[in-house]
Amino acid sequence: MKRLYYALLGLAIFSLVPSKLNAQCNGCQISLPNLSVDTIYMDSIPNAGVNTAYEEAISFRFPHTTNSMSSFGVPAGITIQSITLNNMSGLPAGLTYTFGQSPATYNQAMPTPRDGCLTICGTPNDTGTFPVILNCTVNVQFVGATPIAVPLVMKVVCFNTTSTLNITACDSFISPSGKVWTQSNTYYDTIPNAAGCDSIITVNLTVPIINTGISQVGELLMAIESAADSIFWINCSTKAILPGYTSKTVLIDSNGSYAAVLYKDGCSDTTGCMTINNGSTGIEYNELAMSSQLYPNPSDGHFNLDLGKRYGNIQITVTDISGKAIAKRNYASAQQLELMFHEKPGIYFVEIEADGYRTVSRVILK
Repeated sequence: MKRLYYALLGLAIFSLVPSKLNAQCNGCQISLPNLSVDTIYMDSIPNAGVNTAYEEAISFRFPHTTNSMSSFGVPAGITIQSITLNNMSGLPAGLTYTFGQSPATYNQAMPTPRDGCLTICGTPNDTGTFPVILNCTVNVQFVGATPIAVPLVMKVVCFNTTSTLNITACDSFISPSGKVWTQSNTYYDTIPNAAGCDSIITVNLTVPIINTGISQVGELLMAIESAADSIFWINCSTKAILPGYTSKTVLIDSNGSYAAVLYKDGCSDTTGCMTINNGSTGIEYNELAMSSQLYPNPSDGHFNLDLGKRYGNIQITVTDISGKAIAKRNYASAQQLELMFHEKPGIYFVEIEADGYRTVSRVILK
């Protein structure tokens, strides 16, 4: 039962204020729980959704005496001749109301209950909490006195409109009430206002998870994140962007420290830095990379490797896309080699070390 606010004024009012009937809502049917006849009661008003059609019937019962109002400080034993509904105020913009009868005067004699209803309808376009007031006029009969009419204010403590926010946030999101959320989920936030009401907000929060792992095979760097919208690579020492390096797997032929900057769902993060040290100059390294050939590519697993010249000590390492080494072979004094891979179809990397020089080739097994 909602709280009841009232005021008994010293000035007698002998004419009732006409009731307001707003014809925009449908009629209502009275539906009440099991109550005593001489009591005051009003249904709770269900919350509304912003920009969502709304229609609710609210039932109530008015008392015959002030006996049921003693908990609100009203003296008991005063006879109530009638109660008239004047108007309802405080509804959010877009909502209106209709009283269940016109005139909205309830003067049934005991033991007939003074039951009624009203309808609230429309499409609210404001979010927040709204103290709704039902303004009434009450005719009371004091013992040995002339009946008088006094105003009665029934205040529905809270009428909430709910709203939904769809948020994508990087790292964390601070809710309207100040809560900090760091994981994707559906959250419910409550904001109290000065009237003691709560505004209820549903927050569908997405916090993109960016895998900042990175793996390295020689000069081959691989960002682990598989669903990045875009990638670029930087020199960790100078913060300079490496032009043209925009894939998750890159082959970098210059000594230095490098990292990938990853963009996903509007957020960005940076991997750790990996150091490349060829043990030789970039020119010597590029000479090996440019002279060696690995073919055919794609292949069914049978590859030919031409190093361009004879090398004394040769080591071949094969890794999968995750950076896991799956084969390693050593050769001596050779220029041309025949390589056989017995792996499932996919992308692999062949790292070649020859007399202190290194290069990495990307191959496809079909």
